[in-house]
Amino acid sequence: KMSYRITLRHININKRFDILVYDSKMSPQLLVECKSPRIKIDQSVFSQVGIYNMELKAEYLIATNGLSHFAARIDFAEKKYSFLDHIPDFKDIISI
Repeated sequence: KMSYRITLRHININKRFDILVYDSKMSPQLLVECKSPRIKIDQSVFSQVGIYNMELKAEYLIATNGLSHFAARIDFAEKKYSFLDHIPDFKDIISI
């Protein structure tokens, strides 16, 4: 079993994320932040994921506490995001 820990440095603060999915070209596609079921998924949690993504540039973001899940797709060209009504299928995220 292999395990990796990737730490980002942003504004001189170490940042760690939970799950990062790459495509076949090793480009980040999906960033997931997992919280305890006791933590409410709110704007502050989603902002945390957004800060991590400033360097990663993944197209999809997910925040979950195992009970509630929120997903968004980032449009970097338009500099906007849209929340999704579902977690996207793996095949829709990754182009192999």
